[in-house]
Amino acid sequence: MTDKQFDHDEFKESYAHYRHLEQLRSGHLAFFFALVAGFLGFLGFWLKDGKPVVDWFLFVGGLIIVFLQILDTVIFTAIRRIGDARAQHAASIRYLRGQLTTDKVIAEGWKAFEEKAHVSVQLAAEVTLHLFAFLFFVAASVGVIYALNTSAILCWQGSVVLSLSLVFALAHVAVSFWLRPPKKRTI
Repeated sequence: MTDKQFDHDEFKESYAHYRHLEQLRSGHLAFFFALVAGFLGFLGFWLKDGKPVVDWFLFVGGLIIVFLQILDTVIFTAIRRIGDARAQHAASIRYLRGQLTTDKVIAEGWKAFEEKAHVSVQLAAEVTLHLFAFLFFVAASVGVIYALNTSAILCWQGSVVLSLSLVFALAHVAVSFWLRPPKKRTI
């Protein structure tokens, strides 16, 4: 096998993995949004026609919000790691394009495109998940305050939901600091 053939095979493998990682990120986000939409649909169905809000509904709704917070943090972690792997494959692709072609416009065109596309798509996914984590905490807090003010739920149930929500909101923040984007690497 010649060096050129090896570079070509390596390029194809990196590009296939690069696309696979893009599909994984999209799939994770689609799954998350489907669950959120399902919860909102259930909430809308329950509250239509002026049905009363009952104790169990508030408590179960709060626990579902906490579950969505946990899922939000897990998906954020996965997407952050997918972004790191995708960036490494992009660097490999950029390097191999430079090796496989003498046309520097093609090699440099990928670099400009990939840097802008990676940052915008990756950042949009991460910011969206950060916003959902914040919204879930606010929703749990508002629900607990409403429930306690209307005496619709026992204090310990509200405390459990609010405490869990706060713990997982802080966990999301901690994970986002722990998984900071790596410093720029070059091949």
